[in-house]
Amino acid sequence: MQILDMTPEHLEGAVEVIRVHSGEFFYPHEIASARARFQSIIAQRLANDGDARLGVAQPRQVVGVEDGVVLGTMGYVPEEGALNAYQLSYVAVHPDAMGKGIGRALWEALEHDLREQDARIVYTWTSPLSYTERPRRFYESLGFRCACILPDYWMDGDDLAIFAYRFEG
Repeated sequence: MQILDMTPEHLEGAVEVIRVHSGEFFYPHEIASARARFQSIIAQRLANDGDARLGVAQPRQVVGVEDGVVLGTMGYVPEEGALNAYQLSYVAVHPDAMGKGIGRALWEALEHDLREQDARIVYTWTSPLSYTERPRRFYESLGFRCACILPDYWMDGDDLAIFAYRFEG
């Protein structure tokens, strides 16, 4: 498997990885949001030709690809207004490929990149309810810890759990 920056050729495969989790880890309306985010990141990357625009951190979305098939995706977005803080976003591995180390390989690629950018902290959003047990266990296995719970965020009765990873050094 290869870990690659998302390109236009990967867009539909990455959206499909999000779609197959619709109603499980993602709400159905998040599919369109994921597509828009992916298109924006791809366009920005192509416009900058990989250049970090005078040191300004850029969003990044990577994909795990095997035999031309997108098996997983993970990205980050710099948090405006915070020093070297990033939001991890659109983390998903196709159900047929779960448990094969794809999520960890995606994280390792982004973690390396974030360390090179002197990241201080990266966080991600999920729910503390049972339907997100697998993603929460995954984040915890990477060293993320639950930093806070915001009641009724996603909808009444479904709270927001913010998991954070603090870079050392």
